[in-house]
Amino acid sequence: MTLQNEERTQARERDVQPNATAPLARRAGPFLGIAAAVYAVLHLASIFLVSNFNPSLRPSFPAPGVAASTIVAFFQAHPDLVRTATFFQFGAGIALGIFAVGGALRLRGLGASAGWVSIALASGLMTGLDIAAASHVLWAMTWPGIAQTTPLTLALYYLQFAFGGPGYSVPMGLLVAGVSIAASSRKLLPTWITWSGFLIAVIGVVSGLNLLLPVTNPIPLLIPLTRFPAFVWLVAAGFALPKPSVSSNQ
Repeated sequence: MTLQNEERTQARERDVQPNATAPLARRAGPFLGIAAAVYAVLHLASIFLVSNFNPSLRPSFPAPGVAASTIVAFFQAHPDLVRTATFFQFGAGIALGIFAVGGALRLRGLGASAGWVSIALASGLMTGLDIAAASHVLWAMTWPGIAQTTPLTLALYYLQFAFGGPGYSVPMGLLVAGVSIAASSRKLLPTWITWSGFLIAVIGVVSGLNLLLPVTNPIPLLIPLTRFPAFVWLVAAGFALPKPSVSSNQ
């Protein structure tokens, strides 16, 4: 009798175990669509504060090709506004890192190619770190005395451009490529998201030419052509990417 009772207990445990793990499988990874939306909102807020879209700001954030005096004058005139923008930009970098980690976990749970998932993860983390690094450099430029030193201001300005320009767009292109290719192998995303991801990825990778030709048109345009479509793409992919089923995690 004792042996039969033990066998029945073990059988009940085997029957209950899959049901106990099912809720964990359904909750695999963070809610990617929300993480992507938070990233997009924070990054757009940081851009709005110092761009032509802000009606109270004249002149706007200077481009790399403008005169040195224009760059220095901007940071001398708007330290508080730039400091506020760095707050939102830093938060955007964190949100993108969360998206990258969550997306990698989600794709792995769905059985996507480990190689492309790893590329997406590494590129996403690099993009988030570069966004944060650019915000830290800008934050340092807002302190009294920095913008009054022209050589130092220019050095910091071009450093933040390297982080936030091609340092952002190239790994962002690789992030989008990694997610698109990993998802396409198992048809995890709608066709329009996958193919638009390929296009964004190509533009992002080619934008690396900004390191060689930073003021030669139309090369600088490749950075915003990566940045702004990527906002929409990440949100769309985050909400469209399915969660792993119970069977895929067993």
